[in-house]
Amino acid sequence: MHLDGDKQMHDKSVCEEGVYDRAVKAIAEAKKRGFSRQHQLHAVQRCQAGQVAAFFDQAKSIGIDGITGLARLCL
Repeated sequence: MHLDGDKQMHDKSVCEEGVYDRAVKAIAEAKKRGFSRQHQLHAVQRCQAGQVAAFFDQAKSIGIDGITGLARLCL
């Protein structure tokens, strides 16, 4: 599973509404079962730096343990 930013960015990235919510539920279930969740943010295009910062805070609040791999940030 992956997240390509916040709900709006992710669902737009995968061209389907609701995928972000399903991924967040899966992350919560994985955490409940004792898995560590590391997330690689592949690319965030056409965004504001504040959006990415807010996503990092959001990711922490839903249980992601770390984020790696920022690429092409806010082009």
